[in-house]
Amino acid sequence: MKPLVLIFAIPAVAVASFFGGRRASGPVVDIGLSAANRSASSLPQWASSGAHLQGVSRNEAPFSEAQVFESIAHALVAPSAAEASMRIDRAVRAMDSGSLQRLFDRYDRFSSNEQLRVLPIAISRWVELDEPAATAWMVRAAVTFRKNSTTFDETMRRYTESSSAAAERLLGLLESSEGKAVLYRLTLEKRAMRDVVGAMAVMESLPEGSVERDEAARGILQTCAIYHPERVFSDFAKAEYRKNPRLRSEVISRMAAGYAKNGFGNMDEILGKLDSAQERAALLNGTVYGIGVASLERIGEYYFRQLKVEPELATYFLHYDIILERIAKKNGIEALRLCATIPVANRKASQLAAIHHWASAQPEIAMKWAEGQTEPREQQAATRTVFGGWAANATESAVAWLEKQPDSKLKTELAEVAVRELAKQGSHDKALDWIEKLAPPEQRMLASDVANLLAQSDPKTAARWLARIEPDDDIAHTFGHVAECWAEKDYQGAAKWVATLPAGIIKDSAVGRFAAAVAAHDPVVAAEWAMTVQDADLRTRAVSAVYFDWAKRDRVSAIRWAKSVGLADDKIKKLTR
Repeated sequence: MKPLVLIFAIPAVAVASFFGGRRASGPVVDIGLSAANRSASSLPQWASSGAHLQGVSRNEAPFSEAQVFESIAHALVAPSAAEASMRIDRAVRAMDSGSLQRLFDRYDRFSSNEQLRVLPIAISRWVELDEPAATAWMVRAAVTFRKNSTTFDETMRRYTESSSAAAERLLGLLESSEGKAVLYRLTLEKRAMRDVVGAMAVMESLPEGSVERDEAARGILQTCAIYHPERVFSDFAKAEYRKNPRLRSEVISRMAAGYAKNGFGNMDEILGKLDSAQERAALLNGTVYGIGVASLERIGEYYFRQLKVEPELATYFLHYDIILERIAKKNGIEALRLCATIPVANRKASQLAAIHHWASAQPEIAMKWAEGQTEPREQQAATRTVFGGWAANATESAVAWLEKQPDSKLKTELAEVAVRELAKQGSHDKALDWIEKLAPPEQRMLASDVANLLAQSDPKTAARWLARIEPDDDIAHTFGHVAECWAEKDYQGAAKWVATLPAGIIKDSAVGRFAAAVAAHDPVVAAEWAMTVQDADLRTRAVSAVYFDWAKRDRVSAIRWAKSVGLADDKIKKLTR
């Protein structure tokens, strides 16, 4: 029996018509993607009109409007955002100023997302070729774009980065507006990197309470937060920082990014100058990611020290689990002591996590601590947690320790952990040897769980696990799952395995799921298998699944088969429903 493989030969004209909505006027365009990776929704509405131009230099005639947008259309359907950016850059670098003028005059032909991807890249090229024309467009855009437009912000940012002189000229041309405020923010944000005093002087020359001054302060503070955090709390910055909650949040976020990038520095001093536990926690939360281990430990030291005088900090700090992991791997006792300072709602989970991490780094020491617990229930709980962390990180030594322990209910529980870890690592022979040391109920539960996990990736090994236990109707669904997954990979191997199963619910379940998997490739053979199911209810389900799948593809043949095996007309109608 061989699976049916259908190969469709679709004419190029049909493909072009399907993806573009109408046939292009020129030859079929190669956009750099296979048809399987494209969809109509991924192309702009205008992407199918006109022929794509490749290799046009800026010394040739200007692009027509259709050619401009066709060139960008090719870039937008790139397989990744990074590739799209490179293609857009290549496309605009092939254009002259007139072509770019046409692109910016009709930017509304792009969707909002496409504008954000195209305009910032294109403005840089336009400033390079024709700064007055690019500046004139920015003056108009400052009025026409909506307030807080991300596209306008990013386009303005690229414009200012392309030419500081152009940005200065643009400031003189813009009337008081949201656009001018954005420009002040971007230009002073950049200037503050090298000249904080000069940037502040410009800001202080602006009218008190104006949107331009507020945005200028925002730009300076955001730069200071990363490069000069101590300046955030100068007399000017302190006032500007305090009066705007949104700005405080942004500044703290920038500070965190700066500390993560540049090192811990004088963070202890800065933390002391923040206004509340919530702000201090926000700075700590933002700094945790991306910094080195040494700095992470310093954050932990500050956090747990500050908790003693500011318990409210625990309400807002989110990453004590990461801090505890670092501490626990060096000193589990200290980590557990610190867990007592964590809010009650999270304390138990934190203690378990600390023990687990301690065991992954220092398993023997952690196990001695667990065995030394005087209260029996606490001792057993600690032993389970330590063994879990040990087995996850060093399975062989954990198993060697377990083998030396006397038989007990706890040893059985730990053996189940060991079996799962061995199976995860592919040590199936060792895991199966341990299975035999367990009682039949535990054997069936473990083997069923592992077989279910392996069924998709390695159904043959999953069948090995099931072969080592006494079959039981309670896990019939696992046999069915393995049969189905195996049939999808190798139906002949699956058929041989299913045939060896003992008659009963287990085999019926496996046959039914096997038949359902085979139906898409060979419905005749699938139907023959389905008819061999012994249990009446399971046979009806199996036949129904095969017949329904078959009828969707070839209704006439499905009905003919149903009649040939003696199914009554009323049953055929019932199956068809």
